[in-house]
Amino acid sequence: MRTLIQTIVLSGVLACASYPAFIGIGTSGGVANISPVAGTIGFQFSVNSAVNLTALGYWDHNSDGLFDSHEVGVWDSGGNLIASLTVPSGTAGTLLGGFRFVDLTTPVALAVGNYVIGGFTLAGTEAVARDRFLVEPTLTLAPQISFLEDRSVLGNTLALPTSSSPFLNAAFFGPNLQIDVPGPPNGEIPEPSTVVSMAMGLALVVLGAYRRGSRPAKGA
Repeated sequence: MRTLIQTIVLSGVLACASYPAFIGIGTSGGVANISPVAGTIGFQFSVNSAVNLTALGYWDHNSDGLFDSHEVGVWDSGGNLIASLTVPSGTAGTLLGGFRFVDLTTPVALAVGNYVIGGFTLAGTEAVARDRFLVEPTLTLAPQISFLEDRSVLGNTLALPTSSSPFLNAAFFGPNLQIDVPGPPNGEIPEPSTVVSMAMGLALVVLGAYRRGSRPAKGA
């Protein structure tokens, strides 16, 4: 009986843990390019089932640190900026799948629909060290994400990239995103103390039922 109660409490504690985040779109191969002009590069993607956007990142060619910091943002289908942050230069961002990621202060819920991600990059040449971006890689998609098309726009600050090219898989990576899958139906993860209290309450109910069931019947 003691083991059963411990199992109930442990299950409650584990239930409050968040699901691990993973890269929305993995890449391999492709061509590393330098942008000759300043602008925002990225791609349009669709969300097939609800996810939480947890982090934004920028591609680190050779995985040895970024030359520049990069503003990265995500826009909804109405063109509204719903998440943004700056990926710092160097190796401060968390390296995952060739990208340097920074966690959002608060995860952003992405409902089913279309979105655009963009990352700002400065102009560079072979003689001027700038961060490269990846073109036409082989894509490995998370089940909740579909790639739609590349996006770009010229300018000196982060902006919604609206132009696309006719080339298949010509996404500019550049930017990328991390997501996780919502846990409870309402997308909110209860506080650990709340879950433990609920688990303890359930354990007491089970214990009470066990004790009542173990009493000998009257007149036996």
